Amino acid sequence: MMNSITRLQVAAPQLKRLVAQRKLYSRAKQVLAWQIIVTVVSVVILSFVVLWIPGLKAYAALWGIVAVLLDFAVFAPWQSSLKAKAAGIQELFDCEVLSLPWQEIKAGTPPDIETVTEWSRLPPGTDYETAKVRNWYPAEAGEAPLPIGRLICQRANCWWDAKLRRRYAIWIAAFTGGIFLLTVVIGLVGHVTLDQFLLAGTIPFLPVLVIGIRQFTDQRQASTRLDDLKEHSERLWREALSGQVAEDELSRRSRTLQDEIFEQRRRNPLIFDWVYRRLRDEQEELMNQCASDLLHEARAALRF
Repeated sequence: MMNSITRLQVAAPQLKRLVAQRKLYSRAKQVLAWQIIVTVVSVVILSFVVLWIPGLKAYAALWGIVAVLLDFAVFAPWQSSLKAKAAGIQELFDCEVLSLPWQEIKAGTPPDIETVTEWSRLPPGTDYETAKVRNWYPAEAGEAPLPIGRLICQRANCWWDAKLRRRYAIWIAAFTGGIFLLTVVIGLVGHVTLDQFLLAGTIPFLPVLVIGIRQFTDQRQASTRLDDLKEHSERLWREALSGQVAEDELSRRSRTLQDEIFEQRRRNPLIFDWVYRRLRDEQEELMNQCASDLLHEARAALRF
């Protein structure tokens, strides 16, 4: 029994929405990169410069204050706005592809067509195939009754994001630890005194350590929340396969699960595009295999 998921997700309006949300997230990641440069990289560089030119201490202190103000007043709100727009467009895609009602009390007013059109423009010579937005959800999800196919997609959403964030958190921890270890090795090789090491190594490293710990913690917390949602989707899956839950009740509970998926998208910390591209093919293969296994399980239980 086929449902509409496979057909709807490749329709032109849905592909435009996927391009728009991806470009919005990419812009938010560019803002994050500038935030790191202004609040971390520049502060580290100035810390080293002050060691050689002590007369710049006042300017370095002033820049530190400006960097903090820019962080709170410009970069953080800008990122939040872009993420909210992207999450809203992704939610609109999910609602139409998965045949779920839009929840205005949770997601607000649906994104307008002008916003989608503005952000969905593709560069010359690029199409939806090269943009890699076709078949967002596993094709197997379209081969089951709608409530079952919908659950396959929602579970894939939670699993994909949680796994990506756990791996990214490990990379962050390894990078931060590696930078600190390199600082210590340079100090030992250079036979610097403890005072010199603290001034030239530890203090300039602190902004890197702070943002590394913050990113690691945020990504781990996000992956834990997504794991909880995946477990909830698996409980709902078992109930669906039992055949004892009415289709209307499954749809209602899927809508509740979708509310939480949207909330996570709106709140989750960003992951740079190069990390996503590096891990995408491997995770996509696993996702499709899991979807195939779930489809076989559902066919055996419900005999469709």
